[in-house]
Amino acid sequence: MTYTQAPILLGIPEEERDEFIAEDDVESMTKLELQQAVKDREQAIQEKKDLLKDLDLKSSEIAQLTISKTR
Repeated sequence: MTYTQAPILLGIPEEERDEFIAEDDVESMTKLELQQAVKDREQAIQEKKDLLKDLDLKSSEIAQLTISKTR
């Protein structure tokens, strides 16, 4: 790992850093490639959070509709 890669990797939570390094060939990445990989990771995490939020909302709506139809 180069000295320019280290600060970028510090943007990843410590408990997730080793997994990220293992999954992505960080040592062969340029600084820009690493920055993009971290950005893509953050975007994927945000999309997952958004999908889970939508799923919770839909589940609540389904539960409310189910309750109102059984009355």
